[in-house]
Amino acid sequence: MNEQRTIPNVNRKSIVGVLFIWLFAGFWNGFIVVMLLVARGGPLMLAIASPFILAGIYLLSLAIRATLTVIRYRSLVLRLDTMPGVVGGRMAGTVQGAEGALREGMSVRLACWRRYRSDTTDDMLWEDVLDVAPGSVVRSPAGATVPFRFDIPFECEPSESDDGRIAWQITVQTHGGGFAGAFDVPVYRTAQSSPEVTEKSLRPRTVSQPQYSKVHLERAADGAVEVRFPKPTWVWKWYLFTLVVTLSGLVAVRQKVPDQLWDTAIYLGIAAVALVLIAIIQMGLFFAPRLLRVGRDELRMRFLSMFRGATVMPSANIADFVIKYANGKYDVDLQRADGKVYPWLFITAVDKREADWLAHELRGALRK
Repeated sequence: MNEQRTIPNVNRKSIVGVLFIWLFAGFWNGFIVVMLLVARGGPLMLAIASPFILAGIYLLSLAIRATLTVIRYRSLVLRLDTMPGVVGGRMAGTVQGAEGALREGMSVRLACWRRYRSDTTDDMLWEDVLDVAPGSVVRSPAGATVPFRFDIPFECEPSESDDGRIAWQITVQTHGGGFAGAFDVPVYRTAQSSPEVTEKSLRPRTVSQPQYSKVHLERAADGAVEVRFPKPTWVWKWYLFTLVVTLSGLVAVRQKVPDQLWDTAIYLGIAAVALVLIAIIQMGLFFAPRLLRVGRDELRMRFLSMFRGATVMPSANIADFVIKYANGKYDVDLQRADGKVYPWLFITAVDKREADWLAHELRGALRK
């Protein structure tokens, strides 16, 4: 018999992780401060320590963000109207609390996982995502409330099956990318389970770009689409790290060997280190798309790397655009006519909704 029940936010356990980050950041920065004091903070020591100081600042920023996240979402709770959820039925309830966060808009995801007791990555077996627009919360005696409902396919595995390895979880993520909560929920096969509820019937009737997506899409008169991707946020961090390492090396050389005959070789070594770091950045950008233009005749790809030119592929050589979930992220892969995935293109989506939309738009342009 269904009953309402409050499910604890297992993300609250992340307070242990926050404490660990603070302890590690404190140890790291404390060690750097002690070393600088012992060395009396000379220019040479500052130059040598600058990459480690930069890493310490980054650790402190991680600790501060993690702390603010825990504080902001500490009041978030999940209440289920269907207890348990039903395979071949539904799961419904509300997300309550953290009013400011709820008003920003969020994504509520129900996912089924096969857990592994070893270091093997868990497998996601099925999921559905409900997007909640900003400001769509309703008022209740418990405060800000967001209702949700998921239809669960009959083909899914119930909780604790497969030797106890099947688990179901609802996660809440803000449109700003913040991970707000995680709730372990029970889903069973009951007398209410119906084979009429199939995965096919759960496919979204309409696919649209999420409001929080930063991908820019334009449609041409001939039916082609042009997709522009934002630059990854890690790029400027790597360039900053490269700059700090290079400058610290130059300062250290000037302080230590200002007039040596062999200082040219040292400068060349510093330049080589800088080039290696830049090459690492370019390797990441080599596969990252900057622009895709897809039409009936061809697919044209331009990449973020300055060392990779445009790639053109006839549309006849493309079979489909498929979505793959791996390592906590969604990729949209290009499947060639021979059935193999094109290995030199990485399209990473923010979440499943953006991946569905991207694949839908690219398929449509390809077949018009």
